Amino acid sequence: MSLMLDTNMLTEILKLKEPVVVQHALAYTQAVGQLAFSAVTRYEVRRGYKRENAIQAMTKFQVFYQNASILFLTGLGLCSRSLGTRRCGR
Repeated sequence: MSLMLDTNMLTEILKLKEPVVVQHALAYTQAVGQLAFSAVTRYEVRRGYKRENAIQAMTKFQVFYQNASILFLTGLGLCSRSLGTRRCGR
C-alpha cells in the first residue's frame, strides 16, 4: 500500500535539510518503490517555484516527479500515472 504525500510533506523532502525526513523518504521508497502525491500537490510545488523564480529547483523537481506516482482526480475517481502507465478506479 502506498501513501499519498501532501504538499507540506513533499516540500520537506525536497528541501533535503532534515536528515530524519530524508532517511524516512528513502526507506519508504526502498520498501514501496516510489513516492506518491496528487496532481494538485505537483501544481502547488511548481507554482511556488515559479513564484520564487527558482529555475534550478523547478528543473530538479521535474526530474523528481518523473519517478513518482502522480495521482489525478477525475470524474471516475482517482487515477495514477506511474512510470508511464495509468490506472483508474473508484
